[in-house]
Amino acid sequence: DTLLLGCTHFTVFKSLLTTRLPAEVTVVDSAEATAKALDKVLKESNLLNTETQQKAQISYLVTDSVKRFQAVGEIFLGESLQAGQIELVD
Repeated sequence: DTLLLGCTHFTVFKSLLTTRLPAEVTVVDSAEATAKALDKVLKESNLLNTETQQKAQISYLVTDSVKRFQAVGEIFLGESLQAGQIELVD
C-alpha cells in the first residue's frame, strides 16, 4: 500500500512511478521529508537565511566524479551546472 523512495535522488522517478502504480498506493518521497526536516532544524536554530537582497551562491560537494555529477545533476535539477560550482571532497 506504500512505496518509500528511500534515496533522495529517486525523486526524479516519482512522477513516472505514480502514473504506473495503482491510485491507492501512497508514495513517500524521502527527499521531500529530508527537506522539511532540514527546514525545521534551520528555523529552530535561527540559521535560515531570510536575506532577499543577496543572490545565493550554490556549491555542490561530491564524492564521485565531478563530470559525472555535472551530467547527472543537470538532469535532476533541470538546469545547467558549471564545473566551478562542483568540488570533489574525500
